[in-house]
Amino acid sequence: MSRSSDEQDIVALIAAAGAGDAMSQLTLAFAYVKAEKVERNFGEAAKWYLRAAEQGLPLAQHNLACLYLNGQGVEKDGLQAMHWFQQAAAQGDADAQFNLALIYERGEIVAADLTAAASWYLQAAEKGSGRAQYDIGCMLMQGAGVERNEDRGRFWLEQAAKQGVIRAQEQLLQLDQATECS
Repeated sequence: MSRSSDEQDIVALIAAAGAGDAMSQLTLAFAYVKAEKVERNFGEAAKWYLRAAEQGLPLAQHNLACLYLNGQGVEKDGLQAMHWFQQAAAQGDADAQFNLALIYERGEIVAADLTAAASWYLQAAEKGSGRAQYDIGCMLMQGAGVERNEDRGRFWLEQAAKQGVIRAQEQLLQLDQATECS
């Protein structure tokens, strides 16, 4: 009896991943997370993300960090999550930069550090992350972790609003209403 096309695809993918192809490892990890052509298995996903992450793929590093952060397929480990977010962020991954900013802002894994949070938000904002644009805009407006600068804060809020970030649109509306004459 012949194998289905899906079975042939997954067998070929597993072979390529096992042979060390980083993109195949990443794709296989996605398949285990999304339950595409294989049963959902976060442990297997973590194994393949790790192999691809060790080869320097930022998306694999980011996704492995998320598994550590949430304890999916691996033991929950905030410091490992930070390590892999930092690896991806150093390569310019905006999602990893945003997640590091959240970690530093919230102070749940390491001591809160608003200056570090603002730095990571700014890096992600410059790469087009609407959420980061909103957050750095608010930090600039309030002077939280950065020198207060309402013009730059408004600029980043406007950038986020253009991307459809509702909170940024609401914040700009409140700012505009606060400056209107009555």
